[in-house]
Amino acid sequence: MAENEYLDSSQSRRWRSAVLALQTGCDQDETSARVRKCFFKELRAIQKELPLAEMIRAIDKPQELSLLFATVEKGELVKDFFTEAVAAGGGTEVVLKRFLHDALQNCVYDIPYMAAAGEAVIGITQGRQLVREAEVDLQPELARIAAKLAVNPDWKPKKAAVRGEPQAADETSRMLSQSLLGGGLR
Repeated sequence: MAENEYLDSSQSRRWRSAVLALQTGCDQDETSARVRKCFFKELRAIQKELPLAEMIRAIDKPQELSLLFATVEKGELVKDFFTEAVAAGGGTEVVLKRFLHDALQNCVYDIPYMAAAGEAVIGITQGRQLVREAEVDLQPELARIAAKLAVNPDWKPKKAAVRGEPQAADETSRMLSQSLLGGGLR
């Protein structure tokens, strides 16, 4: 992965689903779900490629954090956001909330413009409104992630469930519970 892809929706394929949500005119719930899924992908990519757990453990240790950043060659934007969040002060959870909020804002900034550059059914203004609402919708999720990471820096978010999956699973279970002869299993 190229260094410039971290937290940059204009460079990363991870954000394509969110752009398509705006281009195809998805409603607010679907747009928020897609932004959430894309952000989870982004966070997992950061955790895979950068020492985020070590960065979290070094929040209260500025010298250790500086040494860690000196050894990490990629992810400059991630390191900048993390450094700004640490410099603003607060406990680990507060720092992580600020970092995640800033990271999400940066990621979603270009989405309305990218959608408008393609064949979008909505304009930039409406796209920005949908993305802003998605950001608001995700704030409780960011707080939950920050709390989990503050307790366990090695925690990784699970893949976001696709809308409708539980219903599909229920339908599959119902179908599997019936025999091929048309009766239910006992």
